[in-house]
Amino acid sequence: MTEKTLTTDLLTALSPDDLNLYFKQSNWIESGSWRDVATIWARDLTEVLIPKSQDFADYAPRVYEALSTLARTEQRPVLEVYNDIRESSGDTVRIRVRHPDSDDGSIPLVDGVKLYQATYEMLISAAAVVDQKRGYLPNRKPAEAMNYVQKSRIGQTEHGSYVIVVHSSLDDSSSATDDQLSPFGRRVLETLASTLASLSTISEHVDPDLVGEDALDSEVDDFVRQGGSVDFCDAIYKLVEGAKQQRVEVELSWSRAVTAPKLLPVSYVIDKQIADLSERLGNTVRRQWQAELKTVKGTVIRLGARERRRGRRCYG
Repeated sequence: MTEKTLTTDLLTALSPDDLNLYFKQSNWIESGSWRDVATIWARDLTEVLIPKSQDFADYAPRVYEALSTLARTEQRPVLEVYNDIRESSGDTVRIRVRHPDSDDGSIPLVDGVKLYQATYEMLISAAAVVDQKRGYLPNRKPAEAMNYVQKSRIGQTEHGSYVIVVHSSLDDSSSATDDQLSPFGRRVLETLASTLASLSTISEHVDPDLVGEDALDSEVDDFVRQGGSVDFCDAIYKLVEGAKQQRVEVELSWSRAVTAPKLLPVSYVIDKQIADLSERLGNTVRRQWQAELKTVKGTVIRLGARERRRGRRCYG
């Protein structure tokens, strides 16, 4: 995407809240409003008007003027400023694919479908275990996890092999409790990061040629505590499968609206070796979960059902 491709739709996609947040974080001063239709931001001898509604006919041109002013004061391209504002209202996940057929920035449709589906499954598996870590997820995911993926948005693809961009919403309708100050969307990506870090750590000390059904048993507990699950392992394997067994890079960009986690890396590499390990680890988690299921044996004494009908009790 270049500066010339900043269309009306892209400019309108920046909400007044997005723009006002960026100006505030960039140490501009809110100095009032103009005719109750625009917010005035001032810095040194410069003023910028931010319309209060995206429905105004001149909203896009006004946003471009604001971006141009920021670009001049920050001495960098308009497009960089746009991308920063776009990301400041939410975290961003970039899936960089080293696909053998992506020289022109495109990939085969079949592989693209696999990659987007795997990205969705990776994110929802992380969202599903934010509040309760478990290795085997039910088909029906928690409502909060579904709400998260519905609010997340696919951004425009970027150059550099083939890059899938997902804007992760920080809009937290669930509201965090006192001991969970980060919005749910941030905790999803923290879970994603900790799980990828755990998978990377396991790959560093586990011999890829080590075989045997129980070879990874000792790794499961910590992996699940970090957010790992069968669903997550399947998604990682599918990512590399969609990249034709080439490596995939996952990069996280934290919004400035929420304090960034300090101990988590922001870049992870998933190659074929890690994908194969992920598949094996997923099978191990699944086997352990199935082993925990217990069969209850006993004698059935009585089967029955009770219901109320027209004020009378009926017993089966």
